[in-house]
Amino acid sequence: MPVSDSATDGAAVRPSLISRMSARPRRVVAAGFVLLAVAAGATYLGQQHQQPPLTSDGFPMAQPMAAGAQALEFAVVGDSITADHAYPDQVGRRIVGERSWAAFAQQPGTAFVGGWARGGATTAQMLAGFTPVPADVLVMIAGTNDIKAGIPFEQIGENMRSIVDVADVPRVLVSSVPPRNDFRERTLEYNAWLHDFVAEQGWGWIDGSRGLRADNQPGRYADGLTYDGVHPSREGAQILGSAVLAALGTQPTAQDAPATLP
Repeated sequence: MPVSDSATDGAAVRPSLISRMSARPRRVVAAGFVLLAVAAGATYLGQQHQQPPLTSDGFPMAQPMAAGAQALEFAVVGDSITADHAYPDQVGRRIVGERSWAAFAQQPGTAFVGGWARGGATTAQMLAGFTPVPADVLVMIAGTNDIKAGIPFEQIGENMRSIVDVADVPRVLVSSVPPRNDFRERTLEYNAWLHDFVAEQGWGWIDGSRGLRADNQPGRYADGLTYDGVHPSREGAQILGSAVLAALGTQPTAQDAPATLP
């Protein structure tokens, strides 16, 4: 969803340094604030290193993290769901918009260390733009623009594998993509396929969009959780970010399988 296409709510405006750091603190999020909170004495959990047992569908089971470890550093690869109108170079400097899930996955104990995301990006464009970032975990929420472009799921998977190869990180977490009110059935099909694909790769799965879906129409957003039928509202981003945060706080986990078409 390039910043100018129909999957955004307007053209991106690059924030100034002053507006990013002081004048508009609600519009951007920097990982430094998280680190300050940790330095101030916030308690948090650290990751265990033993090999976790697997669930019946092939995912490592969730386990609590050990106390006293360093803050868990996570990098991101994504599109406007992650960037929220920030430019890729800003995301690389740990700056995202207030409707980015990454804004809500930063808490004492986790540190957002950058990555790559751009409005409108397909997984092929993510692969072309991404530069590796030293991190404990790579979080990917990707594919909604591929759905719009009609790219086969298998090609999306190949692109994701290549991104992970480039990232070279110890852990990978992949979330289901949020609903698309304009591509309802295809998005549900993609999330179901993605769940199985992630299991085959041995990555961690998060059905982060579960809390965004309408109960009676799982292919659509619940009321109040989107501003355009494609992107989450600030409240929706908080739900998605909280799901990612919960997964970061454990070993890779098998969440509930995504909803299927009725």
